[in-house]
Amino acid sequence: MIIAANWKMNPPLAEAGALAAAYAGATFNGVTRVLFPPAPY
Repeated sequence: MIIAANWKMNPPLAEAGALAAAYAGATFNGVTRVLFPPAPY
């Protein structure tokens, strides 16, 4: 299963990094994750 999402948030860079790190550390068995960050980053 592929889950793709458009990131609709525009947090400060540090907050975006923390969110991405938390997301990257999560485990989803049998799922391919695709993240589309906002253009400023």
